[in-house]
Amino acid sequence: EEKAEYMEIIESNNDLLLRLINDILDLSRIEAGILEFTEGDMDVNKTLDEMQTMAKLKLPSEVSIRLLPGADYCIIHTVPKRVRQVLNNYLSNALKHTEEGFIDIGYHLPQEDRIRFFVRDTGCGIPADKQKAVFERFVKLNKDKKGAGLGLSISQTIVAKLGGQIGADSVEGEGSTFWFTIPYRTCGKPR
Repeated sequence: EEKAEYMEIIESNNDLLLRLINDILDLSRIEAGILEFTEGDMDVNKTLDEMQTMAKLKLPSEVSIRLLPGADYCIIHTVPKRVRQVLNNYLSNALKHTEEGFIDIGYHLPQEDRIRFFVRDTGCGIPADKQKAVFERFVKLNKDKKGAGLGLSISQTIVAKLGGQIGADSVEGEGSTFWFTIPYRTCGKPR
């Protein structure tokens, strides 16, 4: 039992270290202007479903995750790897800061040629005066939570390079909604 507990601690710290290394590498690539942005088609519903399935493995028992697709199908032309990276950063933060309630992941139907993705949670929320600061490098509002405070800064850079906007709406003690919009470019019907 003690060995299993140590193994869990080691595994958790390995994941944290790997995430930190990847974030620092991404920051270096961003600063050097060589972060890869390979365009392709993305089945949005399938991608979000896969992300929901992975997040379920990390959910505390008091938290549920819900998928809120904006349409029966949605296939867009974008940079799938980077859209997924931003959503993963949002989900990771929601998982860290939500101890009970729910986490929603979804998107809204395109408006004005933009698709809006979001991750909403019933976590601890963010004070109004600190909401813009969370997108700066190395900002951590809760020092007890794991992470280096780089994910949202990287997400902001990615969304800007995709031609979109990023933001957060939050009420302290009630939860947060992190969102981003990117240009909506359709690529056809489902296969």
